[in-house]
Amino acid sequence: MTPTDSGSRTAPISIGRLRWQSQEATTLALSFRWRRCAKQLRRAESRSVPSHLPGRTYEDLSRSDLAAQQPSGAPTANPITTAFRGRITGFHRLLAQAFDSIPESKFGYKPTPAQLTIGYIAQHLASDNYFFCNNFGSMKGSPAAADTTTADSVKAKWPKDSLVAKLKASFKFCDDAFAQLDDAKLAEPITLTFNGQSQQRPRASMVLGHALDMADHYSQLANYMRLNNMLPPSALPRPRSACWSVSAALRPEALAQPARSEKHPTS
Repeated sequence: MTPTDSGSRTAPISIGRLRWQSQEATTLALSFRWRRCAKQLRRAESRSVPSHLPGRTYEDLSRSDLAAQQPSGAPTANPITTAFRGRITGFHRLLAQAFDSIPESKFGYKPTPAQLTIGYIAQHLASDNYFFCNNFGSMKGSPAAADTTTADSVKAKWPKDSLVAKLKASFKFCDDAFAQLDDAKLAEPITLTFNGQSQQRPRASMVLGHALDMADHYSQLANYMRLNNMLPPSALPRPRSACWSVSAALRPEALAQPARSEKHPTS
């Protein structure tokens, strides 16, 4: 104990109280960091979630991407359709993000004369989406007349806003068309007519074709972006990872301290 200026003596300081005060300060600091992270995440979600998926969050989309890969206790009603949905939704998101992030000045870029420009890929993907997704069921997409009568080489030079809007509209149609499917319908035969020739195929071949087509063009687009010193969406760090560590630190079990003696340590 130490004498004070008035001659009185101070009470001994409890180690337990010091530990409690330190814990309170830590909790307040972590809470402040969590609020700041939450604001950052909301801003990131508004940029990351494609506009053709209103009401969905980045977390929702991430869950759907991995739904087919995560084991669960109860069996899924339509496991094959669910697997396709997760993969297809993921590519819709990545492609929309990629085209959104590429400047319009780069839409005429192609690495070599023999390759496609970014603008050409955008209009080509939209056309492919209607081709595949029109075979998912009775629902049929109806792109604007100009989209089907204008030469691809001309459409490739349309403004970015127009190309991206048409691409996202095709993704929205594919999302709606996919909702018609279940595992039984994937096995149904369809008649596919291409270049004047018709043949019978299972409906699943069109769903698989849609997924593979997007994988092909996303890989192509990702390489174009890297050649222009841009990171493709799948290479960007997840914005929520740092905040998860703060969230974990705020859990009661993380804040709990083992009981210690409140006696002063002996010298």
